[in-house]
Amino acid sequence: MEYRRNYCAQRGIKYYFAILPHKTTIYPEYIPLRFKIGNEYTPRTQLTKYLFENNVPFIDVTQDVLSQKQIGYLLYKKTDNHWNELGAFFGTKRVMKELKKDFPQIPYIYLEDYNITTKELKGGNIAQMLNMKEEYEDINVILERKTPSSAKKGNKTGYEVPNRFPYGWDYEVVRVNPKVNSLKLLIIRESFG
Repeated sequence: MEYRRNYCAQRGIKYYFAILPHKTTIYPEYIPLRFKIGNEYTPRTQLTKYLFENNVPFIDVTQDVLSQKQIGYLLYKKTDNHWNELGAFFGTKRVMKELKKDFPQIPYIYLEDYNITTKELKGGNIAQMLNMKEEYEDINVILERKTPSSAKKGNKTGYEVPNRFPYGWDYEVVRVNPKVNSLKLLIIRESFG
């Protein structure tokens, strides 16, 4: 992260690092006491302390997501460790708020611009790890834009997908928005992204 920060700074590129909350951080009340960590100095707190002390800019979306727990929908899938689109929305909103400080032309996003629906599905990755995907059902919360996005698929650069990478179709995603063509954004992400 320090290397990336310095690499970007040398090229006049703004660098941001987002810390996304694990499901147990948002819903600790569903974790049995015998599995709770008694030590508050977790890998997450170690990371944020290190980033702060080494002047690596980071955006922690935890409090923003945590503040939305009572919205009436779960923010994470029950049988999966990933958040759903509603949880991702609140995380994205926080990241965009920080980006807007440096790029005021970035528009705000509002939950009112989306229809919220739910869809039943088979168990998620936690159920799958237990080989019980078919035995458990889950409910996914989905956000659908009320007006279509002006962003369209763009041309990929053709980065080679590493051997045995399980999500080759999702390795490189390119979107182009003609309404804001003066800005470019590169996101290096994992499954939460």
